[in-house]
Amino acid sequence: MKDDEEPKEPSFSSEIKKEGAKSLSGAAAELLLRAGGPAADEIGIYLADNFHAWRWRKENAEKVGEKHIETAKRRGINEDHLQPLPEGDFYRAMEACSLEDNDTVQQLWAGLLTSAMDPNNPAKSSKAFIDILKSIGPVETGLLIVLHALDVIPNYPKRGMATAANDSIEKAIFRFEKFAEKAWRHFPHNEQEVAVQNLMRLRCVGYRTGKRYVTSKLMKSSPTRVPEHELVLRAQPVAQAMDHLENLALAASGTGKVPAWLEVGPYGSPPREAHYELTTLGKSLVHACIAEDELKIFEES
Repeated sequence: MKDDEEPKEPSFSSEIKKEGAKSLSGAAAELLLRAGGPAADEIGIYLADNFHAWRWRKENAEKVGEKHIETAKRRGINEDHLQPLPEGDFYRAMEACSLEDNDTVQQLWAGLLTSAMDPNNPAKSSKAFIDILKSIGPVETGLLIVLHALDVIPNYPKRGMATAANDSIEKAIFRFEKFAEKAWRHFPHNEQEVAVQNLMRLRCVGYRTGKRYVTSKLMKSSPTRVPEHELVLRAQPVAQAMDHLENLALAASGTGKVPAWLEVGPYGSPPREAHYELTTLGKSLVHACIAEDELKIFEES
């Protein structure tokens, strides 16, 4: 080095590699480097200073980093192929995930960050996804993954179908029931109700409407000699449908109970979570956080 040259300060990248214990160590540093790219130097130093002041934030970032590394390996993603996040998303995500100390919610953060950095994954980083994960806890997470698991169960078979097919679906439903008990149903009822309202506020969950009111309750074939496709309305089912819609509105507002409309299936009543369904936003969030074969992670946790 020439005499008139000033020594260059080590970049944050080299700092966290050589002196990880003084800034961020291990998986947290690795996540910063992967997700931050060029922004890891400036934003990373700021985050590290904040994490120093609050040790638990540093520990949370470390756990999310560990889960990210495990997720990338499980999905078969080469770390050299991971792309940095946009600087704004990188900063918001790292700030937010370092505040989360629940293991299940941390897994969603790890899945979201990994998906956002994977160039082959259609799920991109989103301010909406980051804001939603900041606003939910383990109870909301439990319902999200349970509804996601419910979506992958085949439709209930009609009576008279082959026994082999019924047995297969029966096993799937039995497995789902065990999963729902572990992931969601063990939470107190009042916490479940608050979680449902919160997910509705975030536009991630809605109520199923009960379409049978249209297909079988509201209309029937005319008793007169008219073509079968011409249908007439009946007064009583119309009143029932209006009551049902009112009950749905009251339940969605948080001032009423969920209306019971689900019919009994071939294995008894459907899972009670079938009263709810993921919205387009909810499905997009879950698919960004959880790959197709990753539900088993939550079954084992």
